[in-house]
Amino acid sequence: MTIHGLNVGRWPERQRQHIVWQGLLDGQRERLAALGVEPLAVPAEEAAPKKKAGAGKPSAFDRGVAALAQYRERTGSVTVPRQHVEEIPDGDGGTMEVKLGLWISNTKSRRAKLAGEQLDQFVRSGSTGAETGRAQRPPRRAPGRPCPPVPVMSEEQRPA
Repeated sequence: MTIHGLNVGRWPERQRQHIVWQGLLDGQRERLAALGVEPLAVPAEEAAPKKKAGAGKPSAFDRGVAALAQYRERTGSVTVPRQHVEEIPDGDGGTMEVKLGLWISNTKSRRAKLAGEQLDQFVRSGSTGAETGRAQRPPRRAPGRPCPPVPVMSEEQRPA
């Protein structure tokens, strides 16, 4: 049966679905209940909390920190070439590759977006420029201040 182009046979069933019922306002739920429309029971797969894919695996940031620590232990330095790939244990008896040079470069460039704990961990790792996100350069000259004088060579000092 349709009224004004709406199939009223399907509409009440749709309103009873858990996901739709949760999206209704309180007043809408009350009016539906007054008409005898009650929500369906919560499906079992929605009631149980879902596990994230890869739960238990370290995050990309944690893998990068572990790879940097391993690299520093092996070489005594944290200056890593951009193309360097470090193999770290994956916890299952195997190894996984971490593109360490690329990870350091990306982490430095995205430093402002790191969580506080991650930023502290990255700075403690000792990566060059981790504190500022880039290598230190000398301060710029203040505007309006003259440049230092250029030394003038006398006739005796000039090369022949």
